[in-house]
Amino acid sequence: MGENILKIKGLLFEYGPKLISALLILIIGLWVIKIITKGVEKVMEKRNLDLSLRGFLSSLVGSALKIFLFITVIGQLGVETTSFAALIAAAGLAVGM
Repeated sequence: MGENILKIKGLLFEYGPKLISALLILIIGLWVIKIITKGVEKVMEKRNLDLSLRGFLSSLVGSALKIFLFITVIGQLGVETTSFAALIAAAGLAVGM
């Protein structure tokens, strides 16, 4: 029983700071994304863009930022993010073509 407690303590000391920092990055990142998308919407409103285009572009900006935030958070947890970056690059290339 004492061994299990030591293992749990070891896991907490190893992964606890990573988990806490990932949660902080997620919370702050979502807050910043909300501010950025509202700012983008205000700029588009001042320039009198079409309403449907405003909605599309603001959701596109929000989604792209959330994807980057997700990759940052899982990278903070220790997951290799190179495959995610390659996947996003391939998707961007496919959309561009």
